[in-house]
Amino acid sequence: MDERSQKFYLVRLDATELARSSQHRTHQANGDKQRYNADNI
Repeated sequence: MDERSQKFYLVRLDATELARSSQHRTHQANGDKQRYNADNI
């Protein structure tokens, strides 16, 4: 692997590790399931 490819591989690897170690926000419902369920259509 040439130097440029190695550099960008390491950038992607760092980004992956950062994303994996970060806390994910909890999903908040917006009410669509209740608003658009089969009984209301």
